[in-house]
Amino acid sequence: MKRVLLTSGGTRVPIDTVRHIANMSSGTFGAKIARKLLRFNAQLTFLRARDSKSPFTFEADLHKETMRSALRRWQGMSEVCNYWRRYTEYEYRDFLSYAELLEIRVKEMPDVVILAAAVSDYLTTPMTGKARSGGDMAIHLHPAPKLITKVKEWYPDCKLVGFKLLVDSTDEQLVMAARNSVEKNGCEFVVANDLRDIKAGEHRLLIVDKDGVEEFKTDPADPDFLAGVVAARALQ
Repeated sequence: MKRVLLTSGGTRVPIDTVRHIANMSSGTFGAKIARKLLRFNAQLTFLRARDSKSPFTFEADLHKETMRSALRRWQGMSEVCNYWRRYTEYEYRDFLSYAELLEIRVKEMPDVVILAAAVSDYLTTPMTGKARSGGDMAIHLHPAPKLITKVKEWYPDCKLVGFKLLVDSTDEQLVMAARNSVEKNGCEFVVANDLRDIKAGEHRLLIVDKDGVEEFKTDPADPDFLAGVVAARALQ
């Protein structure tokens, strides 16, 4: 049984006590990967952003509930019980808490580290209290440290899987960015995609490693197909 550390959701950067800069990640794809890893018999440690998706979330609308939907929820709850002993979850609030959790859990020496979280590229020094409203406000941002570069320093023997998201890119640009991460960070492979495809409902992945590129597209009959591709490849 392989021990996997998976991160998901998006980090926040506080501006003052009540405001922050965030990204669009809801952790949906990370939660799908988590479910697949558990179904593939992995021992999973899941780091997720507060308010992002968990692998198993159950909601009921009693006004619209049907016997079929109730049965699906019951089956899902039964599945959770089967995975309970192989699942540990931690929440992070912002970039700094994510960085701290990541270092601690990587040093526990998991077999596989999958960095699916959308991590902030810039940080700022938050103001004390609440900034006054009603006027212009300048925020100074400085580059955040690239945490993916630290993973192999913390534990050189892990299998590292990275993610690369671009916007309105060509495949050549996407592959180049992913291959750079493979070489620079020691990734086993990088999952590359473009926000344009995700927004269009045509999620497409490029799996990039030192040997080449594989393309995978959404399967209309299986909404978790792409998550399964990533999970299976990570556990090979």
